[in-house]
Amino acid sequence: MPNWCANSLKITPTNEQAKTMLAKIEAVLEAAKNNEGIKLFDTIHPMPEELMDAVKGSFGDEDKQAENEAKMEANTAKYGYPTWYEFACTEWGTKWDATYDWHEKRGDSLVIYFDTAWSPPMGIYQKLMDIGFDVEATYCEQGIGYAGVYRNGVDDEYQVNFYNEEAEEEDFDDVIKFF
Repeated sequence: MPNWCANSLKITPTNEQAKTMLAKIEAVLEAAKNNEGIKLFDTIHPMPEELMDAVKGSFGDEDKQAENEAKMEANTAKYGYPTWYEFACTEWGTKWDATYDWHEKRGDSLVIYFDTAWSPPMGIYQKLMDIGFDVEATYCEQGIGYAGVYRNGVDDEYQVNFYNEEAEEEDFDDVIKFF
């Protein structure tokens, strides 16, 4: 299991393409409220389906191994990544899609609270900016002890030294939830 990184994200559309994407993001988040799963990052920056069918490792079966290696080679040629894992880590900045906490609309902006594996999804923040969003985010990874503030491409990361084993999770709310 990974260390979990708590994230807050505020996105504000600045053009029509971003407004259209905002509606898609809101629909995904509303579905997540009903425990229908979340595909937040996959909505913002879709992962090619073929990458999901290939995995690194040994199968112990030479035919399956050869088939899988051929898939990875084809995926690398077509997408630049052999499997879902390399795509997610590089393009999203974390190995899995977000785990949903909650969200709310604030004027033209949408604020989303979610967790990610290991680190904040910097690749997703960049993709949102490319689409036409103003992006503000905070994050805190308690296990390793860092937190940060991200605003439109500028990431200010800080070491968190106040954590101890007796600290409650609520102690971190002020660090990550300032929107």
